[in-house]
Amino acid sequence: PLIRSLSSYFFEPFKMCVLIFCFLTGYTYFFNRQKNLKYSLRKITDIFIAYWCVFLVFAVIAVLCGYQYSASGLVKELFALECPTMIFCWYVAFYWAGMLMLPLMAKIMAKTKNIHLDILLCVLIFPYTIRAILYFLSDNTIVNNLLSNLICYFPTVLIGFVFAKYGLFEKLDTFVS
Repeated sequence: PLIRSLSSYFFEPFKMCVLIFCFLTGYTYFFNRQKNLKYSLRKITDIFIAYWCVFLVFAVIAVLCGYQYSASGLVKELFALECPTMIFCWYVAFYWAGMLMLPLMAKIMAKTKNIHLDILLCVLIFPYTIRAILYFLSDNTIVNNLLSNLICYFPTVLIGFVFAKYGLFEKLDTFVS
């Protein structure tokens, strides 16, 4: 309860940090030679190791303060699907879901040679496809939260990818200079 009440003060201001992280994830993903599932799994492993190290500390503190984990609750929190202890790490589940989607999206976007089509894919086609999937799914809170975060933040990852693909920073620099 204390962590949850204090986290509300930090949650909103740090959403901008998540957007920057998302953009940079997409931007740097473009420059990776191996845009495949193996690379994504390595990046997911990297974030989970850091997450689990911090979770271990918070879980010990929570248990010492009387919190009891159920087996399913512990597994869900280990994969950031529910975060009663690590409420400030809601983005971890988004990150691993997004990294699993990036190889497919990179293949789709590699075939397009039109920036307008890529932007349309990022801001309309992808979010509304996920929204349609969300509409037809059951009322599973975990899946709903995961897909809602993908709708909200994954387009920023894709826009970062588009910026790198078309060299938009370089073009902006030339335009401004």
